[in-house]
Amino acid sequence: MTAPIPFLVPVLVTIMALAMLGFGFGVLLSWRAAQRQAEANGNAILKGLEQILTSHLLHIKAMIDAQAAQHRAEAQEIAQNMETIQSDLEWLAGEKMIEQAMQLVQDNMPLSQISQETGLTHDTIRTLAAFRTH
Repeated sequence: MTAPIPFLVPVLVTIMALAMLGFGFGVLLSWRAAQRQAEANGNAILKGLEQILTSHLLHIKAMIDAQAAQHRAEAQEIAQNMETIQSDLEWLAGEKMIEQAMQLVQDNMPLSQISQETGLTHDTIRTLAAFRTH
């Protein structure tokens, strides 16, 4: 009976080695499956982030376009206001010049001197002088 025990030890060692080899192979397969799953999850997360970022980018672009349109409208309104102000100032300057010329005509100043001070032509001053009596 002594013979079966020495035969049993190599069989048990072989079975243990095969079991450890099977366990190691199972761990390796599980690790590879986990890597593939992690890669798939990472790709899914990246795709989701890309969609979110694209959505935000489009929203930001729309906001920038709206702001640019608003700024163009405001710039156009400012330009129109400036034209109105310039027109009003020219009118006021013209009115002041006419009042000054009328006063000089009433003071009987010579046409050349009135023209020099106001910048009005002699014909314009004669026209103002015609209205002096009215």
